[in-house]
Amino acid sequence: PDFLYPISKNIAAGIQKLCENDFPWTVVSPPVVFDQNQPGCGEYQIMAADYVVYNQKKESYATYDDVAKAMVKIAEEQNYPKQRVVVVSER
Repeated sequence: PDFLYPISKNIAAGIQKLCENDFPWTVVSPPVVFDQNQPGCGEYQIMAADYVVYNQKKESYATYDDVAKAMVKIAEEQNYPKQRVVVVSER
């Protein structure tokens, strides 16, 4: 939507600035539906992508709990240096 364009533009500018640095950054992008009401199912995917990612039901969906768990895993394992990732949950 048009109202998200300024936010997206600033995120893109921020990622560009990160690319200019030498430290191992990772940007975690939420899916289209970011559900704060449902508990995490623990079944989530982390995918290196700069586009919308879908789960097995063809939904761009994740719970806050699953994204938080994924972020901890990403920080601990450091498997996605200098990448943008998207997290999606199964339901």
